[in-house]
Amino acid sequence: MLEQSGAKNSVVLQAMHAAISEIQRARQDRESWMKMIEEIFGQRANKRKAHEQIDQLISGEQVVSVELVSESILRQARGAYLQQGPNQSEIIYLNAEWVDDSSSKEIKDVLLEEI
Repeated sequence: MLEQSGAKNSVVLQAMHAAISEIQRARQDRESWMKMIEEIFGQRANKRKAHEQIDQLISGEQVVSVELVSESILRQARGAYLQQGPNQSEIIYLNAEWVDDSSSKEIKDVLLEEI
């Protein structure tokens, strides 16, 4: 789910689809997949749980909302992850002003980082 409307949503949706595609491509190669798991969840992450979370995200069982918010709320950060947002589900906040000046690839990279 993406809060807000307009052209920003189109770029963010494109970036979200690109992030999911990148995850699916990485899963084709064990080395790439393990590297991505470490980049997303950290080296100390429970790999089994990480795989489960990614599977749930790809299948749609797990929904991560994305919301554009003011730069003043994120204090200059590009994005932020909250495990339990206002609607009791996971949410990624993206800096709306940063999104205005960013490419789909840059947004995709932040989405992958925040997952």
